[in-house]
Amino acid sequence: MRDVLEYTFNPAGYYRRIALESIKLAIHGFGKIINSSNAGSALSEMQKSHARLYMPGENETRFTDVAGCDNQKLEVLDFIDYLKDPKEFEAVGAKIPKGILFAGPPGTGKTLLARAIAGEANCPFFSVNGSDFIEIFVGVGASRVRDLFEQAREVAPCIIFIDEIDSIARKRGAGFGGGDSELSQTLNQLLTEMDGFEQNGDPIIIIGATNRIDVLDAAVLRPGRFDRHVDFDLPYFKDRLKILQVHLDTVKYNQNNFDLARIARATHGFSGADLAKLVNEAAILAVRQKSKQVEMKHIDEAYDNIVLGRVSIQGMHITEKELWKTAIHEAGHALLMVYQDHADPLHKISIQPRAGGSLGVTHSLPIKEHYGHTKEQYLADIVVSLGGGVAEDLVFQRKGTGISSDYRSVREVAQRMVKVYGMSDEFPGQSFADVPWHELSDDVRNRMEAEIAKIIAQCMEQAKTILTQHRDQLDQLAQLLMEKEIVYGKEVYQMCGLPVPDIEYTLV
Repeated sequence: MRDVLEYTFNPAGYYRRIALESIKLAIHGFGKIINSSNAGSALSEMQKSHARLYMPGENETRFTDVAGCDNQKLEVLDFIDYLKDPKEFEAVGAKIPKGILFAGPPGTGKTLLARAIAGEANCPFFSVNGSDFIEIFVGVGASRVRDLFEQAREVAPCIIFIDEIDSIARKRGAGFGGGDSELSQTLNQLLTEMDGFEQNGDPIIIIGATNRIDVLDAAVLRPGRFDRHVDFDLPYFKDRLKILQVHLDTVKYNQNNFDLARIARATHGFSGADLAKLVNEAAILAVRQKSKQVEMKHIDEAYDNIVLGRVSIQGMHITEKELWKTAIHEAGHALLMVYQDHADPLHKISIQPRAGGSLGVTHSLPIKEHYGHTKEQYLADIVVSLGGGVAEDLVFQRKGTGISSDYRSVREVAQRMVKVYGMSDEFPGQSFADVPWHELSDDVRNRMEAEIAKIIAQCMEQAKTILTQHRDQLDQLAQLLMEKEIVYGKEVYQMCGLPVPDIEYTLV
């Protein structure tokens, strides 16, 4: 008992977690006192998988619930057919892959499609996060993997879904420190389990999901393991239409005055999860405003809350001087969107204080769908990001602390241009995407730093030139922001005497 308490209250004690688990087990009836039996039970509990099992009938997700993933659905049809009737494949000697890797940004439907596959196949579905395998104790992760596959074999045919698989399947030896041994053992056990069964009789399909396929260990991707890759992207216009309709069907909305196409155009860059949040936020606003159904005005307000941030109605007292400085800062960003051919059009500017401490925000929208960037577009983005600080310097001869996030963004974009995309004079057409920054040689790193600095300096000069040429419009736009707090891009283009781009400036 003394040893258990000593471990429990000593943060450095190696068995502190086991002691705490022992206390919990004693409290919950595994024993009236804390003893070695409790400790053994605690260790056994820790070694069990944390996966949640959904048996047929408990998982109601189907393909009809997954909108905007038509190509991805086609990629996985074979697995559904195989889970339903493996003999049809075995009759012609076809071997279905053991693992599928879903790769793409968060919120694009990876988890939902995995559940839908199990729902369509009417088979058990294990769901677990990659981080659930990892403990400070070496060997616990491997034990949890073994336990998961033991459970899966008992109910096969079934699906095991591992979300954020990169948590346990990263390239080994990539600087994980003391936890590398536990991660390596866990990954080795996963690969051993995958290699240790054949897809005949009662198959097990393993689906891994990640938004960092670039960091996965090569052993995970080789044939015989996760050799079917399904890519997920942010939804395009037609897909956003479908996703929005699926979520709108779950709420009561004004179908006589609802323009779905306008919403889809305005939500470029939204993930499926973002669109679900948009509809739900609009429904909450409708209830709050005592409306019997969701209207376009609720969608518009919810859109602003997501894109710009919620308006802060208390806790921030902004002086007139601070507000004017914010207006100049945001006007600087905005005019550099307006006067650059390769920048996305200006959508909306706000100097209303937002949740999270933001005093202002400037938002753009593309005219056409695009998810890739040219060098010219990246340079234009950097110029826009520098615009706030340049405008402050031009008007006040000094910059405030609000530019720090802008400069972080500038650094990140310039570094990607040089290191990942080969968009520099020093490293044209070369990519070092797979090499961590700290593993680059001193010479390469120094040359890259020089290229990054050169790109930023050139963009800084471009921002200064444009804003100096249009100083009158800078003051005029800042004054308009002081009067209205929110200014739509359409008004700015008209103020500058320029053609108004064809984008959705407001949803009402």
